[in-house]
Amino acid sequence: MGKKRKSSGPAVGSGLDRKESGTMEGEFTGTQFKSMLRSPDTALRGLEQFLNLARKLPSPSLYDVVEGYIKISVECVEILTLLDGEKRPESEIMVIFQTLEAILLRTASDLSHLNVAGVNIVKKMINTHMKLIYASVYSETHRMSRICLNLLSAMVTQGPDCARDVFSHFDFNNKFLPTLLKKRDKQGRPDVRMAYIQFAISFLISGDNTTIVQMLELNDFIGNIFSTGIKEDRISTISLLLSLLKTKIVLNKTITKTQKVRFFNFTMLNNIASLYRWAGIVDVNTEDIKETKGSKEAGRAMIRELVHNFLMDLCCSLKHGINFYDPSLGTAGRPGNLVLLRFLVALKSASEDELVADLVVNTLKVCPDLLSRYFKETQYSFVPRVKTSWLDNIKLLKKIYASQPEISPAFRTSEFVPFPRLLSMLLITTVAPVCNKTLFTQGLNLPNKIVKQTILSLISSTLRRVEININHCLNEEIWQKSDIYTPAAMSEFAQKYREAVSKLLPDMNTVIATWQALTKADDAEYEAPNKDNPAKEQDLPSEVLQLPGTEEQYGSDDVQTTLLKASLLQVLCLYQRVVPHLVVQNSFDFSKLLKGIVNEKGMREEVPPVLQYEILQVALVLPANKFSWFKVQVCLVSSIVLFVYTEGISAFTTTLLPCPGV
Repeated sequence: MGKKRKSSGPAVGSGLDRKESGTMEGEFTGTQFKSMLRSPDTALRGLEQFLNLARKLPSPSLYDVVEGYIKISVECVEILTLLDGEKRPESEIMVIFQTLEAILLRTASDLSHLNVAGVNIVKKMINTHMKLIYASVYSETHRMSRICLNLLSAMVTQGPDCARDVFSHFDFNNKFLPTLLKKRDKQGRPDVRMAYIQFAISFLISGDNTTIVQMLELNDFIGNIFSTGIKEDRISTISLLLSLLKTKIVLNKTITKTQKVRFFNFTMLNNIASLYRWAGIVDVNTEDIKETKGSKEAGRAMIRELVHNFLMDLCCSLKHGINFYDPSLGTAGRPGNLVLLRFLVALKSASEDELVADLVVNTLKVCPDLLSRYFKETQYSFVPRVKTSWLDNIKLLKKIYASQPEISPAFRTSEFVPFPRLLSMLLITTVAPVCNKTLFTQGLNLPNKIVKQTILSLISSTLRRVEININHCLNEEIWQKSDIYTPAAMSEFAQKYREAVSKLLPDMNTVIATWQALTKADDAEYEAPNKDNPAKEQDLPSEVLQLPGTEEQYGSDDVQTTLLKASLLQVLCLYQRVVPHLVVQNSFDFSKLLKGIVNEKGMREEVPPVLQYEILQVALVLPANKFSWFKVQVCLVSSIVLFVYTEGISAFTTTLLPCPGV
């Protein structure tokens, strides 16, 4: 048999043909392999035969040469001896490294009962051959670097002790280490970058908490993976990487928040967030991803969901995340969560990307102390202008505050907070810092219905939130049980809250002027229905025409105008409920609001039901002395009574009857 192998064996460095390989596989044993390694003439051929067979194992139909060899040579001396002496060519070193890797992968998995062999290999390599490992890792030959990194990964997988030994002996500060991540195969084949990532995550898989914490202190070791083109990596690689970072670091109770913050710094978070714009290689099944066209689009949706879930766990969890809760809501003069603040401000696509917006909204929900600083430092402009980008920015603002608790967390304090600071805390969570009289007034004065409607909607949502908190302050049952504040004190505080909010709102005259401008436009259209609109589309400023609805703003009372009028009336009602002193101080005769809606016969039939409802609400809520036309108000109150007993708003036009004597 020996003669047959000699005559049919391939030359050194070449592979066996299919027929001879099958013959050799049937006869190749651990004893024969060990014997071949002892002879310089047959050692390399034995390694190749061993490696070819090991790649097919474990298999029930094949003899397990790996197990057979380990049992008769537990220290694998014959293989390791090949690395001693004079330097071998890289091609031979690659085969030796691959053989050792094949053995280590088995002793870390199905041959774990023979793990002592793997441990012996690790100890021998780090104690004797580290110089060779460094030379191989930083070799100009990409294949050599990849094979050596794969060997290092297999060494780490032998267990926590081996992971600790490799970590303590390997030089992670070598200036050439980060350059390995740039050695990428454009066709998606296994490359040096992938081997580097595998080496890094092997510590997360096999290392104990001590090793993982030490690795976190090497920010660049894993951080460089995300800063060198993570957007172009395979789906499987990114999925495994994010999964391990989550389970081994984010959800690891033994790792403190401070350690997490140091590891997940601003740069790291920013690079992870770049995966929202992933454009890498699809190497997994994407058939389960619905509502997508093609595997590339499905892969992008998959990665976006993966990174979003990861960042939500990292940035929006007080239990596991990197955020710290500030009970003072940022008013104590000790700014915290600075990493998160910088990260949120840097997310420039939050107003356009729903997932990014969701991340920002939920992070600020958990960290309300960042609200004030976020709006001060963000690059989004909230100054009213006739552009869709402004609408997107306001939409994001409303989402952020809609997610905040209705009852401000300022009231959750367990100790006495002076009213001035309590007021600041309350304003932070109920009124956006960018919402002020100037912004509201500018928006209402712009000649565009959509801008006006957006501003009125913002005012309404703000006042409703304020109203809920005022009612909370005035709820005597709550404060009678409190050991901190009395009902009388909170009633006084509610008044201070009203006054503070009133300074941020537009003047009543500005709101009324907006209504009158709409009414005058309607009157002009009604009096001269056959005349051309004096403000034609081509006469309007170009920036005004960027939004839909602008061309109708001087026209008839369309749906948009009706909704705008209804919003104005809602705001007036909220003014009366939230800041009544502004209504009292205003001398406007609110009966003028009824012009065009109510005549001597009652409600005009052509007035839309929604407008009828809102004008009745105004008449019901505002003080009677604000209407000089008292008979009309009596009529309106009677109409409201009739409305209460109707089944729907559609019944308005049939139940509103004229009042006698009007």
